[in-house]
Amino acid sequence: MAARSVVGRSRGIAGVLLRLLPFLRPYWLRVLEAFFCMVFTTLLALPMPLLSAYIIDQIIANHQMTILHVVCGALALAVVLGSGLGYLQRYLVLVFSRRVFFDLEIRLFKTVHSLPLPFFHQSGSGYLATRISDDVRQLRSLMAGTYIEGLSSLALVAGALGVMFAIHPPLAIAALVVLPAFAWVSLRFGRRVQVESIVVQERKGLTNVVRLESLDSAGTVRAFGRRRREAQRLAGALHREVAARFQRDTTMVMTQALQMFLYSLGGLLLVWYGAHEIITGRLTLGQFVAFNTRLLRRICG
Repeated sequence: MAARSVVGRSRGIAGVLLRLLPFLRPYWLRVLEAFFCMVFTTLLALPMPLLSAYIIDQIIANHQMTILHVVCGALALAVVLGSGLGYLQRYLVLVFSRRVFFDLEIRLFKTVHSLPLPFFHQSGSGYLATRISDDVRQLRSLMAGTYIEGLSSLALVAGALGVMFAIHPPLAIAALVVLPAFAWVSLRFGRRVQVESIVVQERKGLTNVVRLESLDSAGTVRAFGRRRREAQRLAGALHREVAARFQRDTTMVMTQALQMFLYSLGGLLLVWYGAHEIITGRLTLGQFVAFNTRLLRRICG
């Protein structure tokens, strides 16, 4: 079992994603539709900071009430369209991800059934059933949540960076000071969470082995008075599973705390330098609001 863990770790996320490609091909049209929804959602979101700056610097300053109504109406329309496209994107992802991972679980089930019989005796049915169902479920959550949402966020970040450098390059550089540290924390601790999640899955599978073996042999357990011993076996397995979960969850909490610290530090630097630029007349209040309320959240939020 330890060998299987090492193999699972060595494959890496990139290898897992490449092996998923054959399962995506039958649903390429849904993938393409979700991609176009993501592109249009990103395009609708990009002008909003610029329009916010325009409202503050031009419309409010010049008391242009009619133009205010027009611009806010356009913003409201963009919000409605963006929300609708965002919902459609998530719905399409939900549809094709469920179909893909249904096919994956059936393929995995067939593959396991083709393995030699000694493999079943060594691993146990409880362990195998747990790993087949839980591993596929976790992979579905990772693919549909982390990577697809991450791709959408990456598109928004790329667009936000372009807008930031177009408005005020020095302030854009100041906003990116903490980004390398933020990326390092995410990657470094993300790998730790991945490894620790594999251990959790192993422990969960072993716990189910103990549970099913004990229940299948309930008559023997009662006949020989081994109920206390079986309860101790299960308690030991559960203790190891809970310990593995606690270690993984502690790493996740630490990651979130460090990310929040860096996010707050980046916001403080942005406020400090942005206020300095406003006082010296090199930055308008509207531009600063666009940076602080929208663009920084796309970078570190």
